[in-house]
Amino acid sequence: MALINSYAASGKMEKAKQVVLDPIIPNKSLNEIKSVLVSALASHGQLSEALLVYEEIKKAGHNLRPKAVITLIEELTKFNGELDGLLLLLEEISDLDYWVDGCFKVIMYCIRNKNLSSAIVLFKQLKDKFKNDEIVTEALFDAVFSLIAVSEFTHLQIGLDLLWAIKDELGLMASRQCLDFLLSACANAGDLNNARLIWREYEVAGFPYNVLSYLRHSWQQEMIHLLT
Repeated sequence: MALINSYAASGKMEKAKQVVLDPIIPNKSLNEIKSVLVSALASHGQLSEALLVYEEIKKAGHNLRPKAVITLIEELTKFNGELDGLLLLLEEISDLDYWVDGCFKVIMYCIRNKNLSSAIVLFKQLKDKFKNDEIVTEALFDAVFSLIAVSEFTHLQIGLDLLWAIKDELGLMASRQCLDFLLSACANAGDLNNARLIWREYEVAGFPYNVLSYLRHSWQQEMIHLLT
């Protein structure tokens, strides 16, 4: 495995691929070594080759190691891989920590591609896995809205749609941080009407003023005054 990574780091990908052909490798170790090769190939620009090795592993009746699955997901999302393929990869991960990491990356992919329905399905799975740990669930939701807040304004609508879906379909209340992110996105987009809707969500949730939200609300009221 170290040899594969060493060859890959040196750009000698053909030599890296030849490592798994060594007849002295015991069968019980071959799957793990091939998983490392998948990661090395995918992360060094040879995604199609990585997928071929992945198919070899599947045909042999084995599963790709979780770390290698994550690498494939990362690379496939960079090149707009098929969502169905990403979801199948996610299903292969049994380790919870790796699954959450992969699920989060696929959710981000859905958000970037404005695929709300698939994002909600994955959020439901997250909720089911952490139904007894609201803090973890909230932190994951906050991270998604953080991405929306720093994205270009064309992503604002899916952020708003996601907020309503979280409330209506998952029965969850958005955290203050989620609302802060969305209010910031509204401000960046100059979207006064949706900024008013988000502000009402602060009031519905009973969140007290803080400096950041107060200043944004003051900006909003000033804009209303100027427009009217």
